[in-house]
Amino acid sequence: MCSRRQLKWVVLALLCSCDSGEARLRAEARTFLKLYEAVHLTDQSSQRGARISALAAAPLNDEGVRHTRDLCVAGQRELLQQEQLQANSSEIDRALASSKQGAPLDPSLVERLRAKVTESEQALRRAQDQLHACEAATRSLSLRFAPR
Repeated sequence: MCSRRQLKWVVLALLCSCDSGEARLRAEARTFLKLYEAVHLTDQSSQRGARISALAAAPLNDEGVRHTRDLCVAGQRELLQQEQLQANSSEIDRALASSKQGAPLDPSLVERLRAKVTESEQALRRAQDQLHACEAATRSLSLRFAPR
């Protein structure tokens, strides 16, 4: 059995360790927030990709912060990939340019293009869902840990 004096030291040690854990969590959350705030949708894709990679590589130990980071990275990567595919995709333009005077396109080409558009729409919906969850979790971290 602990004496009253020993119990006081145990409680003090527990309180100190909690403060230390909270400080680590705060520092981790702030690191995440700083890295995430550096990702701008208006940046060039290469710059955005580098910032997303830096965010993904951040060493985070807290499960909640790591989960938020993973949601944000997944959504940002999905969005970036789809933007790049749409920007680089000229298959529709080539198909329309090659058709003569409004002649119908080859049905297999139309089906392939339709499948690509459907896949892209689904990927953008996934990105949107991930980014909504990311924003909610990020807002929660920001309210709790952002410098005032």
